[in-house]
Amino acid sequence: QLLMDVLQSSPIYTAYEGFLGVDLMIYKEEDELKLHPCVEINTRHSMGVLAVFLQKWIAKSSTAFFTVKDRNEVNEQDFFIQKTGGKIDSAYWPLNDYWNSQKFVFMLTVE
Repeated sequence: QLLMDVLQSSPIYTAYEGFLGVDLMIYKEEDELKLHPCVEINTRHSMGVLAVFLQKWIAKSSTAFFTVKDRNEVNEQDFFIQKTGGKIDSAYWPLNDYWNSQKFVFMLTVE
């Protein structure tokens, strides 16, 4: 509610029309998971838009998540996508250009 109040009081609230994504972050501090509710606000296609788009391709019985990995932590031989009935039920697949990436890889994992 606090975020909605801030956005609605902004001068661009009535002038902007289009995508709006609020990036949050789940992180681990010691052994506890914590939530940072607003890392940044994007007026472009974001990971949230990608998540909504991919949702129709993921089997309902599966869970999908994104991770950002150092290129050196990712092995091309581990990449796979397994589908049943046209839906992805298991996968470990890069969503950016792994073969030309020099530092980071954006991975989709479906379990």
